[in-house]
Amino acid sequence: MIHDGFNLSSVWEVRDSVCHSKLWIPKHIIRIVWVLWQTYFVFKYHRVILHRHRVTVRLSCIHLATINFCHWLKVVVSEVALSLKTPVSHSSTVHSHHISNLVIEKHNMTHISLNPYNGNYTQNNHYTKGDTLAGTINQHNNNNISKLCLGYLGVTLDPFLFPLAIEYSLITGSFFYKMLQRLDQTFPKSFNRTSNDIEDNKEISDNNDNEHEKSIKFNTEHQCHRSHTGLFLGIMLLIGSIVCMVLFIIRGRNGYKQFAAYIYQKSKLTLSTISLLACIIAIKQTNQLKFHRLKHGENFEYNLLTIGLIGCIIYHMFLFIPALETIIHIMLFHSNDIKDYYILYLTNDHIKYTAILYIIKCTLEICQALIQFFFIVETSRRKVCCINQSRIKPGRSIIVFLLICNLALWLINTFEVRSAETQLPLYRQYFGVRTWSVITYCFIPLIIFFRFHSTVCLAELWTKLYTLR
Repeated sequence: MIHDGFNLSSVWEVRDSVCHSKLWIPKHIIRIVWVLWQTYFVFKYHRVILHRHRVTVRLSCIHLATINFCHWLKVVVSEVALSLKTPVSHSSTVHSHHISNLVIEKHNMTHISLNPYNGNYTQNNHYTKGDTLAGTINQHNNNNISKLCLGYLGVTLDPFLFPLAIEYSLITGSFFYKMLQRLDQTFPKSFNRTSNDIEDNKEISDNNDNEHEKSIKFNTEHQCHRSHTGLFLGIMLLIGSIVCMVLFIIRGRNGYKQFAAYIYQKSKLTLSTISLLACIIAIKQTNQLKFHRLKHGENFEYNLLTIGLIGCIIYHMFLFIPALETIIHIMLFHSNDIKDYYILYLTNDHIKYTAILYIIKCTLEICQALIQFFFIVETSRRKVCCINQSRIKPGRSIIVFLLICNLALWLINTFEVRSAETQLPLYRQYFGVRTWSVITYCFIPLIIFFRFHSTVCLAELWTKLYTLR
């Protein structure tokens, strides 16, 4: 709704008849109302099984699931188109370099140099013409920016809001698909064969134990029992991640691109390694709990998590292959095959070092995502088998630590991944600007969704795994 609200407010912030049609305001108002009403419906009726008007309900569920999927595609396509219109750091430098050559020929200027790192234009003994050159190039960039048809807040916050819009469409579309599957679902026979006498006897026999059970559940489930170590270490890790994220944003805006990229790579490597070790320890500690069979519909959350896992694996494979090919090319020919204007100023050792870091990062990310998915799915089928296990709670501390690790990864993926990886010269040269934009805008929201939904699943395990039934 905030994402649509900024699009709606751009009518008053950018007064251009070319950008907005007469239906712009009604379209976004209707969409905001629809999102609000759909969210209310999901919260209120997410457990309802419908048995009336089956044809109408079936068509409505199919229609709503399809609409949410189409909105997912619409957001991706619009963001890709917006990114191709936006002059970015490296591509805009190269583009402005070609524009400067044309202006130089027009004004018969000779002694002009372009600094590729800060975009400053200098000229010897021709100050007036140098100002004309800078004004012409700035006017060209301003014309490109005016074509975005978004206000200042929309341009600033859109990179952080569009993944949330994609996650919302994915969750609601999956909900209506699940609702379609539950249509005409019947209860097991065990629910229908109980008589009134049996229910009365059961209420009488269990009446004395209700208050005691409630007090036990309150004391064991809603407190951080056996979780203090993991909670303390996780909070320390989260604080360190926030510090790195702030440094990345500040340094990236002040022109320290290499230092910001160094912070991003090291923080992701550290978090991935720690999360991988935490997953292995958690699997070992929870292995002593007993298995139980899941009820119908309880595996829906993990099927939804599979979508994010697939996107995470595919995206990191796209990162892995060009990095490996670059290393092999440098080792065989002692040169790189990258013609990017910015990367020409870097040595082969620096390019090789960056490629090795991304190979390690991709390997750790894929292994950690697979092991964590296995841990969540496998542990969701386990329960404590005795009072001693319910008291000891094996693995609860490492589960809350892993929960906070995923929260930290979710924050980094939300605020750093797009600005750190969408403009990598290595991948933009390998795939092309348009193809790389499509890859990042399609799969980065799925990675963000995987981390967010993993946090939700781990929180559910942390609260329900150690309930003695």
